[in-house]
Amino acid sequence: MLGLLAVVLLVTTALGFALGFHNPLTAVIEVVAIGAYLRIGRAGGSAIDNLLIGSKGERQVGAILDALADEGWRTIHGGLTERGDIDHIAIGPGGLFTIETKFRGGRFHIGRVQQRELKQAYAEARAVERIAEYRAVPLLVFTHAFIEGRGVNSRDGVTVLPARMLKGLLTRRAHPAALAPDQIDAVYARLASELG
Repeated sequence: MLGLLAVVLLVTTALGFALGFHNPLTAVIEVVAIGAYLRIGRAGGSAIDNLLIGSKGERQVGAILDALADEGWRTIHGGLTERGDIDHIAIGPGGLFTIETKFRGGRFHIGRVQQRELKQAYAEARAVERIAEYRAVPLLVFTHAFIEGRGVNSRDGVTVLPARMLKGLLTRRAHPAALAPDQIDAVYARLASELG
């Protein structure tokens, strides 16, 4: 271990001198600082990339929901509850749905969905139910994904599906209608006032 530390100090000092630092201690400090900056920058960059990718997926799902307005659906994007931010809430003829969006591509089996994602989606639906005083169906929607099997699956009380199947699911649930137009307006108004 001591030998490794000596080698690291020697290499960083040499690198520091090569970069133009003439004091050995300054050379070591500067090289270590540069390395730490690059390491933090790389980690921070991936976090920012993940936020941007997640935002892109939420916009995609939001556009699908907004396109259902002519069919009687109302949406709330980014509702804030004690459980945190809910990506989307859809209220329409088919009922009340909370939608947690995950930007994930490729093929995967329903068994590979993470437990924390299912718990998050389920808890969001229960939080919305308390406000709306109406049963909410939790949806976990993956953008750019192909879920092996039936496509629309249920696991631990959460309906899991790819974004491309969201419109079809909500449209099918609307026949026969679970909510009349005045009920849709009432639930929407209650949620909109509570969730800001």
